[in-house]
Formats: sequence, structure tokens, C-alpha cells
Amino acid sequence: MMRENLRHRIVTIVTEEVFVAGRLKTRVGLVTLAHKREEVRELLEVGTPLPDVAKRLDVPYQALTKFLDQTEQAGLYARAREKAADLLATETLAIADDALGEVARDRLRVDARRWLAGRWDPARFADRAGVAVQVNLGDLHLTAVKASAEALTHEPDRPVYEPDTKGLTAQPAGADEAPKPRARRAPKAPRA
Repeated sequence: MMRENLRHRIVTIVTEEVFVAGRLKTRVGLVTLAHKREEVRELLEVGTPLPDVAKRLDVPYQALTKFLDQTEQAGLYARAREKAADLLATETLAIADDALGEVARDRLRVDARRWLAGRWDPARFADRAGVAVQVNLGDLHLTAVKASAEALTHEPDRPVYEPDTKGLTAQPAGADEAPKPRARRAPKAPRA
């Protein structure tokens, strides 16, 4: 009984959309794809790109993406791409084992298949990054400055900088003298 309702709903959608030209192709495409679910799965499993799947099934690309986004098809695309990644891995081994091919061309073919397999099934085929280490250089720098200040003063409790009387800026200890003016160069004489 559930199938009868689904068929009735599909027929209703198609007949309702006949009068709306922009939506007709998408709706008919969704109906077509519902009947060709296994064909879609088979094409995706062999690694056929989505635009090529849409052309082979004679449906709009937009209809194919809407079909794959539906909740009923949630795992279809992911499972098909995992199987396609296995196929690419097998092809990669065959290309690498072929001793008669051109080295540069074969390396490119292997790298392209490895990259694509890593995108389609990252859990098994993606390049694993090394151990991620995060170092805070600011803390290391402050620790080094404190250690060098303690070594210079030989008094670990004495601060390196003493605040001025206003407390707004910090001046190095013993920097009460006025700064020395910088010597300026005489301007060059204009050339005649």
C-alpha cells in the first residue's frame, strides 16, 4: 500500500508541474532517478563523476544532486564513493606495477588516483599528518627574559623594571638621565 501512495504522489507531482516549465525537468528527473537508484549507485561505484552520471541517465545535474541530498539516499553517495576509492587504489597498484609505461605519466596517474581516493574515503586513503605540536613562543620568550634578568641581577626578587612616579610607563632601572640628542648631518650643498 505504501508503494501505491508513492506512485500516486509521483504522478501527482509530475502532472502538477507540467504547467511550470522551469520546474518540470527537475521533478521529472527526480522521478526518473527514484526508479534508477541502482543504476546511479553502480555508476558512482565505478568512479563516474556526477555530471557524467546525469548525462548518462538523461536527467538534469541539479536533479541528481537533489536526489542524493534526500534523506532516503543519505548513505548511497558515501558508500558508492568508498567503493570507488577501493577501485582507484586497485588501479593505482596496477599502474605502479606496469614496468612498460612512461615514468612521469604513470607517476601523475598514480598521484591523481591517490588524491581522489583520499577525498572519497579519507578514513582509509587520506595522507595522515604527523603529530600536531603547538608551541607558544610568547611564553617561551617571557621565560627566557625572566631567566636572563635573574642571571644579570643575581637577585631573583628584584624587578628588572621599576615604575616611574606616575605609574603610567615603566622605565629601566637607572634610566633617569635625559636621553642624549642624536647628531645630525649637515645638509648637502646643491650642485651647480
